[in-house]
Amino acid sequence: MRAATTYMMVVEGVLAETAYHGYIRTLEELKTMPTLLSMIRNVMRDESRHIAFGTYLISRLVSQYGDRALETFMKRMEEMTPLALGVVQGFFQGYEQAPSGIADPKEYINYALSV
Repeated sequence: MRAATTYMMVVEGVLAETAYHGYIRTLEELKTMPTLLSMIRNVMRDESRHIAFGTYLISRLVSQYGDRALETFMKRMEEMTPLALGVVQGFFQGYEQAPSGIADPKEYINYALSV
């Protein structure tokens, strides 16, 4: 449960999805690299299948093992969320303002919290 939560929900679900969002948003705003943009959208679509499988796996574990599995899932999400948000915030460290073509860092934090 801890491994599935860490990898499928936090790494793929929060971090990768936030990175794809930023990558797509930046390329669209700069109106550049349309082929790369298309490729990223395809990778993101594939990533959503991984997340869907993670959700399915975790729901099966909760169904099979009940409250103990649910508590393990919730505890792991509580442990990992601040760390994941730290990664997102860390991307912007060293910049007085966001680089050209990149939105306010708060947008990415809010996006990470919403996925």
